[in-house]
Amino acid sequence: MIPRSTGYVLLKEFNTGNGDVLPGRSSKKKANRGTPIKFLPQHTEFLVNYFDAHPSSAIDMAKEALSKNFEGFTISPRNLWRHLTEKCNFSFKQASKYNADRNSERTLLLREEIKSRMVEKRRPS
Repeated sequence: MIPRSTGYVLLKEFNTGNGDVLPGRSSKKKANRGTPIKFLPQHTEFLVNYFDAHPSSAIDMAKEALSKNFEGFTISPRNLWRHLTEKCNFSFKQASKYNADRNSERTLLLREEIKSRMVEKRRPS
């Protein structure tokens, strides 16, 4: 129930392994596909101090400060976030967009009007 070419590959693996390994279960580990991130203790210490001094900073701001302070050090925002959450036990809130008119006088009056209508509907006649 497998393609013939796959059968030949599995048989070849089995025969080259002296028959003591299962085909398709190579013990070879895959090579690291990317450059490992080299966070040193001074990078982590800098980040902790940075967020203590600037608690409302975003990941991009921390990344920029890190690259300015440590020449030649680059990292993606995703990997920086991963390091901060996994190694430094930080937690971040997701920023959310909302309309600027959310708390305008007109919007507040409309909300109050809708609320009063709902209260009137619930009152027994």
